[in-house]
Amino acid sequence: MIAVEVDTAVRARQIIDDLLVLDPQRPHAVVSFDVARTKPEQFLAQAREVTHGWPAETGLLFLLDSEQRRSEEDELLALRFWQGMNLLREKWAALDGQTVFLLLPFNYRYLTTAADHLKRWISLKVHLRGEAGSADRPASLSANAPTPGFDLLSPDVARQRLASLEQELRTAIQRDEPPASFVRRYYLPILAAAVSLGELERAEKLRDKARGYEVGEAEVSQWLKLNIELEVRLFRMSEAERLANQLVDWAERHGSASDMAAAYFNLGRIALEQRDFPAAERWHLKSLAIEEKQGNEHGAAGSYHQLGRVAQERRDFATAERWYLKSLAIKEKQGDEYGAATTYHQLGRIAQEQRDIPAAERWYLKSLAIEERQGNEHGAASTYHQLGVVAQEQHDFSAAERWYLKSLAIEEKQGNEHGAAFTHGQLAHLAQDRGDYLRAGAFLLKALDEFAKTNDKHYAQATVENFARLFQASLPKDRAQLREMGQAALGDKLMSEIESAAPASSAGQTS
Repeated sequence: MIAVEVDTAVRARQIIDDLLVLDPQRPHAVVSFDVARTKPEQFLAQAREVTHGWPAETGLLFLLDSEQRRSEEDELLALRFWQGMNLLREKWAALDGQTVFLLLPFNYRYLTTAADHLKRWISLKVHLRGEAGSADRPASLSANAPTPGFDLLSPDVARQRLASLEQELRTAIQRDEPPASFVRRYYLPILAAAVSLGELERAEKLRDKARGYEVGEAEVSQWLKLNIELEVRLFRMSEAERLANQLVDWAERHGSASDMAAAYFNLGRIALEQRDFPAAERWHLKSLAIEEKQGNEHGAAGSYHQLGRVAQERRDFATAERWYLKSLAIKEKQGDEYGAATTYHQLGRIAQEQRDIPAAERWYLKSLAIEERQGNEHGAASTYHQLGVVAQEQHDFSAAERWYLKSLAIEEKQGNEHGAAFTHGQLAHLAQDRGDYLRAGAFLLKALDEFAKTNDKHYAQATVENFARLFQASLPKDRAQLREMGQAALGDKLMSEIESAAPASSAGQTS
């Protein structure tokens, strides 16, 4: 038996992921426990059931400490739990495979003080605490929370996995290894790493290669979640919705509550991006109900965050802030800096909407400090964009342009056309604020092309309207070139309608 003391449950789950990547074919299981509700005898019975038949010393049974907040009452419950575990020490040692306790400091203390005999049966004790282990949980989309059941990797871990696993995959292909395990052993973790880094073009190519191999039944859930995440990132919401409904069907067939929560969560994200706010709220509340019932604080934090986004889009800022702060309390308690950075960003958006620019800037910079330190380029790009908006609202146009261009460089490098469309739109507003209507028009039409490619009809239409307002506000000397640009992108009919609505002459005021 092995006991590992960790500072957060986030770190514990990362350890499990890292170990399984090293040898994904090894039998394994994760059994969670909560000293306030778990009985030692039932805990042992559950562990015995999942490890039955494993080859001796090869399987890995992870006993995962719960993420519940500890109260004074829990002190007594923990004492009784570990005293009960102490009496069962020989039976725990007799389980098939290797047993690994992953304990937060609260329970590690009781293992070493209230279960002295069990402690002596543990051959290795490891302490993984401190800053190095507190930031291994990256966010998903900069405005979205991590998806329950599919937590993206930190940039450092993702880059290491891409380098090592791609080389291993090439070697396996060269050696003509049997391809039956390629998806599970190589493509799934490689694809997860590429999506985590926001390298969307690379992820698409990897997925296309993986489709040539069979996805085993045990890998279907993870395969669907990865594909949903990629389609959401690419803003292909119809395909993402189709895959999310497949995940619902899979979860129903297998009785998997955690996969059902992930499916509902993704349907909520999709509905929100489609601006169907009532549906988004319903899906996220359904996901939240499962997470809270299971005592999954990390998953609940994601749903709280998304419910904050729904309220924010409805401009109910007080409700949005309450949801965000509920999410943030869990993330900060768990040392989940990546998740916290996402929520700091959204709190900045609320402050900005309420015209509290100093507060907005503070929240954004707090988010950015984490994103830059951890190499989270996708999150940093979104925060650069918002800092550009803040600078522009303060009429610091040079600073705004610098922030926008930093954001755009990442978005274009990662193939994130939807994010680039928003940044091109802001660069257009900035150019118009500076009186450069031709440059503004070029940026707007670039944004329109990107929104069209990602099938975002709502913002595509808004961009057309922005171009019409730009044309109407433009100086007479710019009209001919803007008309030519508009005809090439929008067509003669639509451009004629825009031109007919424009005043005969213009003083050049901005809209």
